[in-house]
Amino acid sequence: MSYKSDVMNNNDLRSEIFSFLRKEPKLICDFCKSICIWDSKVKTYYEIPILPYLQEKTDSFNYEYIMCIDCISEYRFPVCIIT
Repeated sequence: MSYKSDVMNNNDLRSEIFSFLRKEPKLICDFCKSICIWDSKVKTYYEIPILPYLQEKTDSFNYEYIMCIDCISEYRFPVCIIT
């Protein structure tokens, strides 16, 4: 038998090796759910801070939208806020 088959047939060793592999992406787009970062950068993305008047409605004050380059062209941002 080869070394590769010895490793893959050993259940304990195989589970230990696969435990280091990532199951979830590090960063995904909030709109289209495409992967922006897995272990390295996959797709260009932007971190967009939430608008100040919306922060009061949410509990987190440092929340940012993550948008990929494809979604950023489709989304219209407000130009100014008149209060």
